[in-house]
Amino acid sequence: MRQLVVAPCQPVNCYRETFVESVALARDRGVRMHTHVGEGESPVIEARHGMRTVDYCTEIGFCGPDAFYAHCWELTHDELRKMAASGTGVAHCPEPVYLVGAEITDIPAMSAFGLNVGLGCDGAASNDNSNLMHCIHSAYMLQCLAASTRRHPVPPPADFLGYATTGGAALLGRRDIGRLAPGMAADLFAIDTRRMDYVGTRHDPLSLLAKVGIGAPTDMTMINGRIVWAKGEFPGLDEARLFAQAEAALATVEF
Repeated sequence: MRQLVVAPCQPVNCYRETFVESVALARDRGVRMHTHVGEGESPVIEARHGMRTVDYCTEIGFCGPDAFYAHCWELTHDELRKMAASGTGVAHCPEPVYLVGAEITDIPAMSAFGLNVGLGCDGAASNDNSNLMHCIHSAYMLQCLAASTRRHPVPPPADFLGYATTGGAALLGRRDIGRLAPGMAADLFAIDTRRMDYVGTRHDPLSLLAKVGIGAPTDMTMINGRIVWAKGEFPGLDEARLFAQAEAALATVEF
């Protein structure tokens, strides 16, 4: 239920030594590495170090099958090919793209080049609702918006569910999560589609999340075989009391 990843923030706001030592620590302990790359910082990295961010990380050794980068929306096709060749993965966070108003991440190219893509929501500073289910829908719709400007076709809607499940598990090097099969951890959610919202969608449930989106809570969620949400409530948790405590804590914060 817990996994450690060595994750310096970004090359643009960290010392080079931070990344060098992060690589040494991760490789010594056999854990994954993660950072944020391709968020508009490459010109700054190039001015400082004479190379763009992907080459900078590659030179340090912060790349490979045990590394994955968040975002990557400004990367060139050559840079994406380098990442694919090294096995470096991408955690795609679609909703910060709306807030920043930058380039739409080229998921079709990443798919065509064979990059391993997972899905994330980013932190609260870049995504105010942190809703991963909503990100599946956002990711697909953003790609459709940019489809006419892209060399490669938008991946099928079901692939976006795959990014959120098997893709994310692969980024973490996990073989026990990410899909439903005997011997895997029982992590799942269930949705009752016998509602007006889903009329006309039930023939293709794998595409439902990406194309239609889910605007309501799931009907049931299970983590590691334990039901943590069902019938509109958290079993064994007083949500109203927790809400009141959180609001009280928030009231003490000065903005």
